[in-house]
This record gives sequence, structure tokens and C-alpha cells, in this order.
Amino acid sequence: GTIVKCTFCSHIWKRERDKAAAEGRLDINDTTYQTACQKSCPTGAIVFGDLNDPESEVSKLAKSDRAVRLTNYIDTLPKEKQAEFRKKKAYTDPKVYYLTSQKWLKDMLFFKKNS
Repeated sequence: GTIVKCTFCSHIWKRERDKAAAEGRLDINDTTYQTACQKSCPTGAIVFGDLNDPESEVSKLAKSDRAVRLTNYIDTLPKEKQAEFRKKKAYTDPKVYYLTSQKWLKDMLFFKKNS
């Protein structure tokens, strides 16, 4: 196989966008467009969406007690340290969450200062 950077299946998005436009629909909702990894995940664990929309599935999942954000460590720093860290060129502020009720997994995912 060939390894390529993820484009969130832009080819599927373009196809669905053209199909929606031909049908007179101007918006593509989240049920119309799913990436290949979303479709192939048997547990439905891969979810994309708008975190700023409180009604979106991904926003509701992120607010769950089971959600653990991968960059939690940064959020625990004083505000000036957070700003300093976020100014670094390599920091992309990923919005990646894991859902779990297992404490050991939450502890493992939490970026600790000395790790």
C-alpha cells in the first residue's frame, strides 16, 4: 500500500458536494459525508464534526464524562505558560478526544509534565 497524509477523504466530500448541489441542497450534513475510516470502524469510535455547534454529535461526545482530551496537560498550565506553548510553531492544538470510563486509560492519556 501507499502511505499518504489524511485529507479527511476530500474526494468523497467533493463527490457528495456535487451530488448535493445537483439535488439543490446547499449544505452537506454529517450523515451524508463520512470518511472511509468512519465507515469502516465497527464501533463508531471515529467522529468528526463542529465542536462549536452544541447540537453536533461530536460536541455532545466531547462534553461526556468519559471524554479525555489529549492535550489536557496544556490546559492545566498557568495562562501565560499556555500562551507561550501555543505560540510554538509545531503546536497544532489538536481536538482529539478519547471516550473511556477506565481511570488507568485516562491517566495514561493525560500528558504529564515530566513524561
